Amino acid sequence: MLRPNRPFYQARTHVTTVRCLYRRLLRLSGQFTDDVHRCYLKSWIRERFRYFRFLKSPMQVQRQIAEGDEVEQRLTRALADDTSELKFIDDLAYGRLGRLYDVINWIKSYDNP
Repeated sequence: MLRPNRPFYQARTHVTTVRCLYRRLLRLSGQFTDDVHRCYLKSWIRERFRYFRFLKSPMQVQRQIAEGDEVEQRLTRALADDTSELKFIDDLAYGRLGRLYDVINWIKSYDNP
């Protein structure tokens, strides 16, 4: 059985696909009018791409690319004034849902002397 010359994650098509998705998501996040939304989305997108930077499994990479496409669709719908999507992003950005909510609650539960 022949082995490929280079792994799939170094192939030009894979690199181009991932970079294009990354740039599209950052461009979409920059179109939001609220500064909190823009900053939250930009940092979240960067964090997710950095977190999954070293994936080697083709199936896991495809799953993450599909998830990125879904996020792109959600951002597009939110920019097109879909109130449910915009409310979801608003709740995430202002800490009413998600990881930020958990961090805020943990800080509130911490006893300050």
